[in-house]
Amino acid sequence: MTLCIPINVDVVSLCIVISKRIYDNSNKINYYHWLVRVSLFFLFVATCSFNVSATDKEIDVQKAISVVKMKESTITSLRWHSRVERVTDEKEKYLSGEAIVYYDQKNRFRIQKSETIPWVAGVSPFISCQMLITFDGKIQRMQESSKGVQSGDNDPLKAVEKVVPDGMISIGLNTKNNGVNWRGSPEGFGLFFPYVGTWDESVYPLRKFSDILQKTVKQKKYIKIFEDSDGVWSITYWALKIQDWEVYCRVIYDPAKGKSGAILNVFISELAALDNTDVPPTVSYKYDRVGDFFIPTEIRFLVSADKTGRPSIYDVYSIDDVEVNKEFSESDFVIDWQKGTNVYDDVTKQFYVVTGDPIDEADAVKAFKRMHGLIPEPTIPDNSQFGFLRMILLLLPILLVAYGLYRYFRRRG
Repeated sequence: MTLCIPINVDVVSLCIVISKRIYDNSNKINYYHWLVRVSLFFLFVATCSFNVSATDKEIDVQKAISVVKMKESTITSLRWHSRVERVTDEKEKYLSGEAIVYYDQKNRFRIQKSETIPWVAGVSPFISCQMLITFDGKIQRMQESSKGVQSGDNDPLKAVEKVVPDGMISIGLNTKNNGVNWRGSPEGFGLFFPYVGTWDESVYPLRKFSDILQKTVKQKKYIKIFEDSDGVWSITYWALKIQDWEVYCRVIYDPAKGKSGAILNVFISELAALDNTDVPPTVSYKYDRVGDFFIPTEIRFLVSADKTGRPSIYDVYSIDDVEVNKEFSESDFVIDWQKGTNVYDDVTKQFYVVTGDPIDEADAVKAFKRMHGLIPEPTIPDNSQFGFLRMILLLLPILLVAYGLYRYFRRRG
């Protein structure tokens, strides 16, 4: 999309005519000098707004949302492999991770990821983590292992493989503590259409782009949509408020790229700053065609800039092995627990250790409790004290029968 100086031709022409006539007669009445200044001011306002170019046309918001919804419905599921590196302006890379992600419109997901992150940005020691999280629409399962490593470790994830993992099973999705960053490293959920704009990481199921736009309309917040001569849309809307800072988002979207269209750039800033063409995009994309869809191969997310406004830190996502509208099986959203995993089952309120062998879950729970001293080892009870009682119970029927026979024969005799 080409951003150019917008000119409202009617307003500008009128201002020019009025200004010229007033200027020609300005020597007659000093009052005209003031009107000249006013007219020139309106001329400046008309020509210096960057909200829309002369060739752009405004689109009805509800009609645009309907088109976006239709485009979103063409994607029923996504599977991708991503790798992310945090790159500084000195070309240093101090965050890395990769993930394999499954997600479908039934709100099921599977994330298998590994990452190495610093405790404090750019400072060792680091912590390496391997995590597998699944959600089948009802039950969430998570298997995680982590270990602190030094920056000089050539393969920090190797150390994590020897760590005994922890597991958890829970009803519903724990959005506050489930290890999923809906926007960021390394799974990058909120950077993919139709979930672009999901900046609130606690939101699940993920809101689609059309839902975000519809919510903006319902809240009566600022939203404007323009289309340029190439058919590319500029969607500007109020995003959120941080203390006294009103944050706006501008999404450059091309609905003609494949079945679902494609997000070209995302700008996040104050409303006035969005019109500054020198400002780099917050999120930028490189695409490749996969069947009837355009899928990102690289996504650059601007993390921070220096004092001059120049980008200094990026999260760079490399995307490959993408599958669109693949049918997933139920087993894709269940964890085959690693042997030795300490599992806490919040559904049954029980702990157990995965042995790797076929075992009854109740036995697994008992084994875990014995291993961790939660219950004493079972002992064989001393039943000798009950011997006399058993003898009485055995003899009692015989005595009753004998007594009955005695009474019977006595009456007959």
